[in-house]
Parts: sequence; C-alpha cells; structure tokens
Amino acid sequence: MDKARSSNFRAPPNSAKGKHTKAPGYKPGDHWVVCDRSGAHILASEARKTWDGLLVAPSDWEPRHEQDFVRGRSDNTSVEDPRPQPKDKFIEVTYTADAEALPTSTFGDLE
Repeated sequence: MDKARSSNFRAPPNSAKGKHTKAPGYKPGDHWVVCDRSGAHILASEARKTWDGLLVAPSDWEPRHEQDFVRGRSDNTSVEDPRPQPKDKFIEVTYTADAEALPTSTFGDLE
C-alpha cells in the first residue's frame, strides 16, 4: 500500500448484514467511530479531538483559531476636563394675537 493512500481515513467495509467486518484496516483492540463533522466512519486510533470536544477525522481536524486567545485591553474612559452640567436657562417669549403678526404661508394661498 502506498504511503499517500494509507494516511487517508477509510470507510469501513460492510458485510451482507451491513455491519463492520474485520477486513482491511482491522487493528486488534481498535474500534470504529463516526466523525462528528463529516459522518465518515474512521478507526478510533485515527480520530482526533478538537478544542471544542468533537471527535473528527484527521482531514477534518483544524487547530483553534488564534483570535480566540486575544485578550482585550482596558481603555482609559475618563474625561480630561470634567465640568458640572450647567443649570437650564429658560427664555420667556410672549406672542401677540394680531393676525398681521402671524407669518404668511410659504406656499402662497392654497385655496
């Protein structure tokens, strides 16, 4: 068996009843497991566990992303020159009831 072919995972051979047989790839004390990502049947000795606990085939395994390990730094959120909020200033406005004092329509007469 060539080296490139032996490194790939193998699907289990099936018997007439649909169960795994001891044919190619059998290792005493090893058992078949199902890959959690692809659903392929692989030998337990070839399976790898990912950082989040999945049991996967070697071709489906990937290392944890390096951005998962980045830690945030604290920011200085203080204000440089803090001042108290000024009191509200109210301006008194008086309106007259003259019709001439009211503004005219900007669209002209809409009659």
